[in-house]
Amino acid sequence: MGSSKGETTRERILEAACELFAARGFAGTTTQDICAHADANIAAVNYHFRSKDNLYREVWAHLHEVAAERWAGSIGEVASPEEKLRRFIRLRVETILSGGPESRFPKIIHWEMGQPTALHGELSEHYMHKRRKWFMEVIREIVGDCLDDRTLRLAGFCIHSPLIHLIEMKARPESAHRARKHQHSAENPEALVETLCTFALAGLRELSRQHRRK
Repeated sequence: MGSSKGETTRERILEAACELFAARGFAGTTTQDICAHADANIAAVNYHFRSKDNLYREVWAHLHEVAAERWAGSIGEVASPEEKLRRFIRLRVETILSGGPESRFPKIIHWEMGQPTALHGELSEHYMHKRRKWFMEVIREIVGDCLDDRTLRLAGFCIHSPLIHLIEMKARPESAHRARKHQHSAENPEALVETLCTFALAGLRELSRQHRRK
């Protein structure tokens, strides 16, 4: 990993940790890996972050700040709940498919959900709960008050599942063949966004229709 002019040791370590934790998860990344990638020594990690856990916390804080800026620019204060959902799906697809630094936060969340660390409760409360609540409220706005909480959560799961699969496809392709097989998703992200939105909104409308008849 090359260092930029003027980049501090702390910044190099944080950047390396963001990249490796997103690629390998917390358990799959050692402090030694991060130091080698950052051209730093263990003493520097201990000095600047005190521990691997604290470095992981700093990575989450940094990536969340970057994600929050993109969120404000892409979603902001949108009036229509349908448009909120559309912009949410678009932002997630574009972020995941970009393959750049902005794609690290969805990846690290995915690792944390699949392989929870000792910090899971803390991280979930600080960084995931607010967005999860926002998402469920958007769904509730679209369908109205006719759905019970269980059905609402299932609807949210169905909307999220393709996005989770997209992270899996980009982050950990099982083989070159599988990557080629699903390459169409990345070749036309606009079509993917429109299809996901169409299915999500149609499904929510149908759920609402079914439950209002009961």
